[in-house]
Amino acid sequence: PEKQVTLQATFDEQIKIMPPNFKIHFAPEFGKVPGEDCHETKHWNKPFGSRHWLENTFGYDSRTTNSTKYDNDIIILIDPDMFLQRPLVNDFSGYPRDVWTGHWTGSRIR
Repeated sequence: PEKQVTLQATFDEQIKIMPPNFKIHFAPEFGKVPGEDCHETKHWNKPFGSRHWLENTFGYDSRTTNSTKYDNDIIILIDPDMFLQRPLVNDFSGYPRDVWTGHWTGSRIR
């Protein structure tokens, strides 16, 4: 809670003055298992925090196949160490689908 108050104050002072598209979302800590005495891992925070954000901001429910007005929107999550220095301007819509899916399934021979 103390860290959240500090982050909210920084956001209000430095970011909120920008266009209203910039928002802040606080998700619960997902790196700890309640009641368990095991080591914590920060690696669960990103996937479950992202799910928490999608469910609480856009109305998606991971347990159902509900539809929302945001179904055709694109969300790109970028880690700071993978931040691009130039905008994404290429149009990849004409590429065959197997160019992308084959890479991830390992079925495409290089």
